[in-house]
Amino acid sequence: MRYFVMVALAALAVLVAAPVMAQVGYALYMQWDDTDLRLEPCKNHAEEALRGARFTEDLTRTENSVYARRDGGYTAGVRCVEPKKMVIYVISGPKGAIASRYLDEIVKGF
Repeated sequence: MRYFVMVALAALAVLVAAPVMAQVGYALYMQWDDTDLRLEPCKNHAEEALRGARFTEDLTRTENSVYARRDGGYTAGVRCVEPKKMVIYVISGPKGAIASRYLDEIVKGF
């Protein structure tokens, strides 16, 4: 239930942020997929996917997630939600089309 609430809040944040993004010029994209991976292998795949998409600056692993930045002002994160068998991808940056392309690269690389 807690993870459902987190996903719902994240989705709400995206909806609320849409008008703000138009004002400040930043895009935020999310996607999620099902996964049967355990937590550590999931985080390993996440790190490989981020590195494969050239997100290597300030690469950080937390208990459930991996985050990194890349040139141009783009930040991405991959969260592994093992109890729900899901992985959540998030990216933000100044240009929506580029952020969307980077998100696709990360998802395909996972």
